[in-house]
Amino acid sequence: MFQLSCIIRSGQDQVKCLLQGFYGIFEVIKVKDTCILHCDMNAYYASVEMKLNPHLRGKAVAVGGSQEDRNGVILAKSQLAKEAGVKTGEIIAEAKGKCPNLIVVPPHYDAYIDYSHKAREIYYQYTDQVEPFGLD
Repeated sequence: MFQLSCIIRSGQDQVKCLLQGFYGIFEVIKVKDTCILHCDMNAYYASVEMKLNPHLRGKAVAVGGSQEDRNGVILAKSQLAKEAGVKTGEIIAEAKGKCPNLIVVPPHYDAYIDYSHKAREIYYQYTDQVEPFGLD
């Protein structure tokens, strides 16, 4: 069900990767005879939200805290939101000033953890030497 497909750019030590809707840059680090693959999925929280809610795809999306509880800051944003100038840690009202069509959704940490585990299951198909750091 969960798939990983990668395109290795010749002449570069980078791999562009698609993990069922999640994009990221994977760095290949060579140390002597060892090859280390560093994986970082781009806009991870926002990507999970778009995976859960396909109607959000192709739109400027941000994951944010609650404006009502006065902790309304941007926790993560999609590429389109980033291109509009939205920044992580920014107050939601300021982000919407830059990007009026910004869709802000609340965080769903259980889903982020679930997809993180699914990604690691793929990594473990290739090696048992996985050192997780962060969810993405």
